[in-house]
Amino acid sequence: MDDYLWRDRSKTVLALRQVLVEKFGDFEKVSIFGGMIRDIARNGKRGFRSDVDLVIDAPAAEVKDLADRLAAKPNLFGGFGYRTARWEIDFWALETSWAHKHGHINASSVDDLMEGTFFDWDAAHYDLKSRKLYFQSGYLERIRSRTLGVNLVETPSAVGNAVRAVRRVLLWDLRASPCLLDFVEHVVSNEGLETLSRYEKRKHQRSVCEAYVERSRLLEALAAGNNKVYFLRGSPRQLELPGIFLSSTPRGLANNSEHRASARL
Repeated sequence: MDDYLWRDRSKTVLALRQVLVEKFGDFEKVSIFGGMIRDIARNGKRGFRSDVDLVIDAPAAEVKDLADRLAAKPNLFGGFGYRTARWEIDFWALETSWAHKHGHINASSVDDLMEGTFFDWDAAHYDLKSRKLYFQSGYLERIRSRTLGVNLVETPSAVGNAVRAVRRVLLWDLRASPCLLDFVEHVVSNEGLETLSRYEKRKHQRSVCEAYVERSRLLEALAAGNNKVYFLRGSPRQLELPGIFLSSTPRGLANNSEHRASARL
């Protein structure tokens, strides 16, 4: 994290550094939360291709004042979205965090907020002032084992997190923990695979969920770990998924063949 944020000289990172210092530097406690740390831990600094999430340990009114000055737009979960030419930054006050506000955790510090992430791979934060990294016990071991699990099962977006689980496990070549498998199975049983596919298509150009016509095949794929085989949908580009074979037809199922998934979320 230090190397990426403070020593990288690329124009993109210099622009991020400037925004963090100039726009958020007046707050005493600001932490980068979740995604950036996860992606760098998973695949180095070149693996980071997402927006930046910031938690500010300050009164909600002060964070709202900053949002007004930046013309940041409110998001669905009590925070704000700020867009620059190069970066998308979501930020919120600690006290307005969804899991804390709804009584699932008692977050008196950013450390406590690590108990409130849905995915256990997101339970980490980096303090910008102290330049220290904090994560849950066993965090690095879970990443090394390539097993993605659930930290807090309560969520404001069950369908959204089910889709994220499917995409991360299958496209990042991971294995779903038993708890995550139970969660996805519950959502698919209640909502149907079609609902997940529709949600995914609104967010992404390519749908992973629609490749699976049977719930059982999807769950087997999530539990399979490295058992990856090819998937092709009328395009010369190959998107590798488990349970699907390389064919000129739109869909197909196969029982064997092992390849690594190379597409990214």
